[in-house]
Amino acid sequence: MHPLAPDTILQNRYRLIRVLGQGGFARTYLAEDRGRFQEQCVLKEFIPSQAQTVMLEKSRALFQREAEILYQIQHPQIPQFRASFEYDNPEGARLFLVQDYVEGSTYRSLLHDRKAKGHTFSEAEVQTLLHQLLPVLDHLHTQGMIHRDISLENLILRQADQCPVLIDFGVVKTVVTQLYSDENTPGTVVGKLGFAPFEQIQTGRAYPSSDLYALGVCALVLLTGREPQSLFQDASATWHWRPYAQVSPAFAQVLERMIAYRPGDRYQSAQDVIKALQNLPDPIQQPATLDAGLDPGDPSAESALSQMGTIAVDGPNRLQMPRQRPAVIPPVHHQPRRSLWERPWVPIVLGVILAIGAILAGWTLTRLLIEAQRQRPPQVPVAEPEPSPPPSPVNVSRFLSLEAGEQVVVEGELAPGEVHIYRLAAEAGQELTTRLSGEGVRMVLLDSNRRPLRRARDVTAWQGRLPNRGEYLIQLQLATSITTARPFRLTVDLVDPQPRPDPIPLPIPGPEVPDPVEPEPEVEVIQLTASEGSQQISGQIRANQIKRYQVPIAPGQQFAVSVTEGSVTLNLQDQQGNAIPTGQRVLQWTAPNPAEGADSYTVDVVAIDNTSYGLTLSRPTLAIPESGSEAAEPEL
Repeated sequence: MHPLAPDTILQNRYRLIRVLGQGGFARTYLAEDRGRFQEQCVLKEFIPSQAQTVMLEKSRALFQREAEILYQIQHPQIPQFRASFEYDNPEGARLFLVQDYVEGSTYRSLLHDRKAKGHTFSEAEVQTLLHQLLPVLDHLHTQGMIHRDISLENLILRQADQCPVLIDFGVVKTVVTQLYSDENTPGTVVGKLGFAPFEQIQTGRAYPSSDLYALGVCALVLLTGREPQSLFQDASATWHWRPYAQVSPAFAQVLERMIAYRPGDRYQSAQDVIKALQNLPDPIQQPATLDAGLDPGDPSAESALSQMGTIAVDGPNRLQMPRQRPAVIPPVHHQPRRSLWERPWVPIVLGVILAIGAILAGWTLTRLLIEAQRQRPPQVPVAEPEPSPPPSPVNVSRFLSLEAGEQVVVEGELAPGEVHIYRLAAEAGQELTTRLSGEGVRMVLLDSNRRPLRRARDVTAWQGRLPNRGEYLIQLQLATSITTARPFRLTVDLVDPQPRPDPIPLPIPGPEVPDPVEPEPEVEVIQLTASEGSQQISGQIRANQIKRYQVPIAPGQQFAVSVTEGSVTLNLQDQQGNAIPTGQRVLQWTAPNPAEGADSYTVDVVAIDNTSYGLTLSRPTLAIPESGSEAAEPEL
């Protein structure tokens, strides 16, 4: 499909400005959101290579599922995904994602500017970048999400606050791979060659350590100014980067573990890397220069060598400057005298003299310092205050005591990075009305299950009936373009539903009819065997139904489960029937090390509407370590 022309209006809201970039299956536009005060945003278009009806329908389902996952991510260093929609034109249906626009420079362009000046990023700068990005990955991984496509092109230094932002979750690549892959494909192959680890490129599997690997490769490229292909040795599957960077040995060990070839040899979480960085000494401030230890096979090395003077090659590994023609010296009749520096005893004598002088100078200086310290009056030591930690997003929570028929007005001030949360208890069927005033302040309403209410996200007013009994949340936050605190006023009304009059009065009062009880969900229990390897499961599920799988785990087995098809979510329970906190309302989950003693898990499949679904269960058998040795890491 051809790119849409500038000034095209989509959804009667988004006006296209220009094309930002295009790949094999995706195209990105810069657009203007006329529904948000002409604020700029990014539209990502999915352009499949086939247009059959079956492929298009499958594209819609996969694209919508990935968009729902991205919609749940909320972090100040991740662009907010706003919406997804379909646009029809004569060339066929087009699928779009809408997300915030981040104005700034990619770290690829920043490195290009550094290399043009003859140097790279310093260790201090790279450590600061890791400290700023690792909490972002920790936020994603704790929610069961993996980025899969970290590279210098997907890291942007935001111009507004000079903070790194992580973009492009590879959603289009994920849809394309699932769309055109065989059903027996073990995973989704997403990632950039050189930055993605081998298990992600070869098998499609990705773990939290896979993102840490890609982030570590980004650090190497920023430190050395060289591409991953010139630093990675294919024959030995090792990285050869230390000669091209100036870093401390302790920091080099942290990077080496981040980019380890086997997933089990790497850090297993972003928190592990954060703890390792906190114990490092002061970083090296001076960046490496590009003319030190150049590799002639590297493109950057060729560029630097082209700026040097003409040289002659003497032997396979040695470079010499061209010899100049010797000057003509008139002949003399006497024997030339040897220079003083050509006598072998002169350097030895000078070295001894300098050593003795250094010892005497050090002894004299030490005596002077001791004498001065004795004459100085004693001072009371003053404890220096510890540096305060960097500010983090602030959540302000308050409960609104609101009865039916009452109104509450809240006034305050909202600062950038703050999230004000107001909680209220309500009954099913009650009508809630909220009105918000304040420049740049936006509101999100969440139901008792912490899901956004219909048309209640990024709004300034909302009115509707509440579906369930429970606690509802009203979240207030400033738009990303606002950099100063702004005042706001929030008005909340709660009204009971109006009773409907009975058209025909009952002549005889009958027995009291109990309130209708919401039916319990139907649970279908399916017992599985402790088979080894991967197992594909598919089926049909109705609304208000739970498909429950009892999964036994044999000694030495690992366990992982993921959704491959259908708009369903998973709830995990341990062998005692207790809900696993990290396994609620997720699309994928991996069990901890089987050494903890778990012998079974319960997997509940839940859906809002009637749908078909597919699961992948993985139970590989791990090598059992010998007595006294450390637990073996899984090797792919």
